[in-house]
Amino acid sequence: MLAALRDANWLTAARARAYAAILALLLLVSACVVIQARVRQAARNPRHLPEATDFLPFYTAGRLARAGLAVDAYRLEVLTKAEQEAAVVQGGSLPFLYPPPILLLCAAVAGLPFAIAWLAFEAAGLVPLVLALRRLLPQRWALLPLLTAPAVLMNLGSGQTGFYTAASFAWAAVLLDRRPALAGAALGVLVAKPHLAVLVPVALFAARRWRAAAACAATAVALCGLSWLVYGTATWLAFVAQAPLAREVLEQWPADWRILLSVYGATRVLGGGVALGYAVQAVLALGAVAVLGGVAARRPGGVPEMATLAAAALFATPYGMDYDLPDLLLPAAWIAAEAQRESWRSWEKVTLAAAFVLPLFVRASALLLGVPIAPPVLAAMLWLTARRASTGSGDVSPAWSRGSAPGLFP
Repeated sequence: MLAALRDANWLTAARARAYAAILALLLLVSACVVIQARVRQAARNPRHLPEATDFLPFYTAGRLARAGLAVDAYRLEVLTKAEQEAAVVQGGSLPFLYPPPILLLCAAVAGLPFAIAWLAFEAAGLVPLVLALRRLLPQRWALLPLLTAPAVLMNLGSGQTGFYTAASFAWAAVLLDRRPALAGAALGVLVAKPHLAVLVPVALFAARRWRAAAACAATAVALCGLSWLVYGTATWLAFVAQAPLAREVLEQWPADWRILLSVYGATRVLGGGVALGYAVQAVLALGAVAVLGGVAARRPGGVPEMATLAAAALFATPYGMDYDLPDLLLPAAWIAAEAQRESWRSWEKVTLAAAFVLPLFVRASALLLGVPIAPPVLAAMLWLTARRASTGSGDVSPAWSRGSAPGLFP
């Protein structure tokens, strides 16, 4: 049994493609059923407000910004009132916790009707992500698991920002060796989601990627400065004043901390208190820092360094949600590409399979069974990525640059 999981010889190319196709079909049928039900409901009662999704605060904040009221995006009472005019908000409110640079994007799409704005918001992140990952997995059939991965469909369905962070890591990986300044700029975009950018300096400094680090800092400062020029000092002050709300969500809102991906969330689900959760998170986050720093110091190449960064960033943050799981697509794609060129190593197939289906079960497992399954999977992905990066053969260029595209499961 252990050998079957460790080597997963049963997961052949034909079976992997068949499983991916079947899962994609089931998920797409489920999505169509949900969409049809909502359309029929709206047709029966045009005045009926739809149920809110995570895209609502982005859209509402963008509309407030377009009206010259960007500061109100960080005033929960005002934001909630505006949200409730557009949708039924379960639980009362959906706060907007992101820093002002992302308001530039929100305002750009908020001029469109809600549904079109939603699609534009998601497409602006998904297209760059897929283009970057295709450079690692250029096979035509690889588009199927990329576009229909549960992490992709879940992020798309909720209207969240997971594509943007994943695309930032992926393009940094593709560009770091050849265009370090552009790679740094890609990482600088993470200023819009800073809790996933905390380990970026570790990766760049340990690898002595000075041009990338300078470009990253310059991009982050430029985005912050642009948002300050557009929305003013009051908006930034309102964002800072609202900062305690993020901690309140993390510590006191059961609907949120029970579905976290982190070891902090797992500790809380298993009955531990806030202090214990933070302590366990801090210890394991320091472990992730050590792993990432050790990989980066060896400078194995842009792709393995950024793949390790993406895995470490998601594992180290206490505030990771299932819509952040697109970040795992980069390390998964890189491991698969390396396995094409060499061979599969122990535990890789089963771990990649577990990471692939994780979004389907992570919430239900924590909420219904009280079993947090995300931390072991995230830890395994970090370990396998770091192991590949630390013990590779040295040829770490993407598959597209080597001109080879053998089967994903040779």
